[in-house]
Amino acid sequence: MNTKNYRSTFGLITNLLFILLLGVVGCGKSSEQNTQADEGLPAEAVAVRKAFESSSPSYKNPVKEALNLVKAGAVNPSTYAEVLPQLQTLAANPTISAEQKQALEALVEKLKGELSSQKPR
Repeated sequence: MNTKNYRSTFGLITNLLFILLLGVVGCGKSSEQNTQADEGLPAEAVAVRKAFESSSPSYKNPVKEALNLVKAGAVNPSTYAEVLPQLQTLAANPTISAEQKQALEALVEKLKGELSSQKPR
């Protein structure tokens, strides 16, 4: 093998390894971001986030806003009353998938339970 071919092959291998390394590092960041986003959320809210992960921004953005309110509800449970109508409206949308609808309904039920346990008896 002459020197020119050796350099070309070495350059190709180096570039492939670099691309592979970027892919591995990129995947780790995505997983880390999801873990941070899920912190403080009930399991039902995490299921909603996952169900809408690959949705269009027209669904993803309202879901993200609602989940931020759910997270805030862990500190201030009255926030749940604010977010419930939003989640119910999303769940009633006929264009969402069955999985998305089921996840939203489970979260609505969870939040209703949280609200009812907060009310004085």
